Amino acid sequence: MATHNDSRTLLGGGVMMLGVATAFLTLLLLLSHIIYNIFFHPLRHFPGPKSWAATRLQWHRHSMQGDLIYAIKALHDQYGPVVRVAPDELDYTTSTAWKTILGKNSPEMSKAFDGRGAPPPANGVPGLIHSPKENHARLRRAIFPAFSDRALRDQEGFVQQYVDLLISKLSGFADAGKPCDLTVWYNYTSFDIIGDLAYGESFHCLDNAEYHSLIHLVFGAVEVTLHELLRSYSLPLLCPPLIYYRLQGLMKYLAPKHLLKARQDTAQYSDDTMEKRLSADRDDRKDFVSYTVAKSDVSDGLGREEIRSMSNELIVAGSDTTSRLLAGSTHLVLTHPRVHSRLASEIRGAFATAKDINAVSVESLRMYPPSPSTLPRKVPGDGAEIDGQWVPGGTSVGINQWSASQSSANFHRANEFIPERWLDLAELPEHMAREAPPSSLETTKLPCSPSHMVPDHVSASTLRRWSTD
Repeated sequence: MATHNDSRTLLGGGVMMLGVATAFLTLLLLLSHIIYNIFFHPLRHFPGPKSWAATRLQWHRHSMQGDLIYAIKALHDQYGPVVRVAPDELDYTTSTAWKTILGKNSPEMSKAFDGRGAPPPANGVPGLIHSPKENHARLRRAIFPAFSDRALRDQEGFVQQYVDLLISKLSGFADAGKPCDLTVWYNYTSFDIIGDLAYGESFHCLDNAEYHSLIHLVFGAVEVTLHELLRSYSLPLLCPPLIYYRLQGLMKYLAPKHLLKARQDTAQYSDDTMEKRLSADRDDRKDFVSYTVAKSDVSDGLGREEIRSMSNELIVAGSDTTSRLLAGSTHLVLTHPRVHSRLASEIRGAFATAKDINAVSVESLRMYPPSPSTLPRKVPGDGAEIDGQWVPGGTSVGINQWSASQSSANFHRANEFIPERWLDLAELPEHMAREAPPSSLETTKLPCSPSHMVPDHVSASTLRRWSTD
């Protein structure tokens, strides 16, 4: 009997020793990895805090807290135009780096989809956002007709009818002397417009004065803190670290069942609605689908699954971003009486060139970028030279939109809302007469899409209807 107990004791002790040895080796491996990243990594000479260079935990922590863009902006303020924000990632703010990273170079820098950028498509079929560069050009050729000048003219009627409905709804609040949340109503408008253009039918948010169920499914529970994450296991915030560490298979176990069902319901609704639009004989409609379906007859055209993927991307990229810009633009205009007065005069006058409203829109994009984070690329081959420094191949590099837009090296009085900076340089006030902003940032244009038309139409219609003094 004693011998049996001794055997169990020895076995238990052996298991414990094995556990301790495994933990020690894991800790030793982690420590050696940290030492390598700080002192021996090819990026060790680039500026940045050691805590960010050691592991990616700082990046993930700020990402999950929702303050990553502000943390990176603070790093740029401290360390300059290039900062090492992770063991294998550099963040830039200069126009020269912008051209090198995002310009048409050979070979081009491919997108990084390892948890730093956008999560993978729900249906597994890549659209424009996720397609590798060899397929991206084909998709762009196929969808380009939907964003041509002719298409914009054809789609203007769609935009205007929803803008008119928005003004009608807001007029009801004004006539009744009741307050309303403009941000919510801008959301209603942009979702209705993009739904009609992408799916062939409106979400009827403006009519019903509430969000469609699909919108709740797509955007629900995204903006939560780390504390809330630990209580709710929010899937959207778990995506980046799990994808980066190649553990995305755990999401189906970590996420609540209702969130997984919501994802399935979203995909099913999108598929059903798009199939309905694709099957409809609607020669009278000039929406996204009408142009892409016509183009899909050619050899390099779109398949149905690709059209579905791209329509889903448009719902997110073309609606929420537009409403955010409108909310930011409205706040900025109403808190700057000089800008408001000049803009109102242009709109209520001949309204021939709309140069001021375009300047306000672009300046609002700079001050309140709807997508302010970094969308990184991977340095190809053996490496590339960026801003005079050699960057090894495989390194993730990118431009942080918020940091670049708020940099005094890029913009005169960068923290101030000055739409005049986007007018002809000859028209700039004397107090702004200094070296122009870097060319790639200076010549930023609004996207050639309905998302471009919506801010202009809404701003013009709102100021034309009311004197918002």
